[in-house]
Amino acid sequence: MAEHHAAGGVAAGSSPEVMTACVTLATSWIGVGSGTVLLNHHSPFRIAETFRLLHGMFSGRIDLGLGHAGASPLVNLALQRDRSRPTPARRLHRTARRGAQLA
Repeated sequence: MAEHHAAGGVAAGSSPEVMTACVTLATSWIGVGSGTVLLNHHSPFRIAETFRLLHGMFSGRIDLGLGHAGASPLVNLALQRDRSRPTPARRLHRTARRGAQLA
């Protein structure tokens, strides 16, 4: 279950943690995981807490996939908590990009 925003008809949608829980409830023993949770749109701490809770609820059958991707500029802006402060993911992305430019 990968995270998608304003994608129209793409499976899983905007809440991979909810879809992961729903699919896991419908099974009894297989492992289930998120394809990608986009850290640039969420608090990494909140995502870690949510998936730790799911991991405990479903006896370790939960996997977490993380990523960083964007949508249209308008959708990206709408998803940000506070555009005036860089998020840790944004700072890391900027630092990595600067390092690539120096190489």
